[in-house]
Amino acid sequence: MTSDWDQRWKERQERPLQADSWLLKMMPLLPETGTALDIACGRGRNAVYLQQHGWQVTAVD
Repeated sequence: MTSDWDQRWKERQERPLQADSWLLKMMPLLPETGTALDIACGRGRNAVYLQQHGWQVTAVD
């Protein structure tokens, strides 16, 4: 079981970070910049995306 999980995680780590599709759809409705709290951020893909678009982000996993 553990090695199976480790393999799944390794494969996931190799994928590029890309923001969730719902965030991409919501971006036009949000202000250009702002402050965001990303709770349960995992690898931080949404936090990274927002930061790259001028947002101040605190990410906690």
